[in-house]
Amino acid sequence: MSFVKDSQLGLRISASDKELLRAASDNRGVTMTAFVKGEAVEAAKRELADRESFFLTAEQLADWEKLNSVPAKEIEGLADLMVRKSPFVD
Repeated sequence: MSFVKDSQLGLRISASDKELLRAASDNRGVTMTAFVKGEAVEAAKRELADRESFFLTAEQLADWEKLNSVPAKEIEGLADLMVRKSPFVD
């Protein structure tokens, strides 16, 4: 997967929104560009997380298959936990 930054995104915002973004980015200790990009990318990921269909490149599909071919780990006590009565239900 390529992470080359070869594209730009421009937007018009109000002066008050710009000042709000500047204050938030200063608070986080990052540039305003890094703050806006990071928040926008995370929002996009959340927005698309519940999709039913995904389109992957051949490289992404190979990575996905590699992740899913690893056997599940046995977690001690998990089977017992799943069959025990919930403490939150009377």
